[in-house]
Amino acid sequence: MKRAAIALLCLLAAGCSDVPYDLIIRGASVLDGDGRAPVQTDIGIARGRIVKLGDLAGKAAHRIIDASGLVASPGFIDIHNH
Repeated sequence: MKRAAIALLCLLAAGCSDVPYDLIIRGASVLDGDGRAPVQTDIGIARGRIVKLGDLAGKAAHRIIDASGLVASPGFIDIHNH
């Protein structure tokens, strides 16, 4: 019993989760800014970072957004400082 409790505490302390992604954005047309045509794909985000681009069908996430028909692109910086 003590071993199981210690193992559970270690997993919790390490931040392990059975849900691999915090957020999955499904079916977005992804523009990466290099001038190529957009690619329709899924985006997996964990701990505030994009960790996977590709088919994430069947993968779990705390939140899933259906982005079919929408575009995802890198962030933009307003250099005009309005």
